[in-house]
Amino acid sequence: MAMLHYTESEAWKKTPYQIIKLFGYHKEYNPHIFGQESSSAPAQAAEGMDDIDIALGGL
Repeated sequence: MAMLHYTESEAWKKTPYQIIKLFGYHKEYNPHIFGQESSSAPAQAAEGMDDIDIALGGL
């Protein structure tokens, strides 16, 4: 089975941290697979924020 374009033998060489990061990236760039809608909530919250505030996540 090839998950995230890695064969089983390559996947066994990955650390748990690497696997979690890869799934995070996969989930971020493929929301249609996980049943998530496009992230319109941050766009709605960002209407009253400057560009730098959006970049810093509203810190």
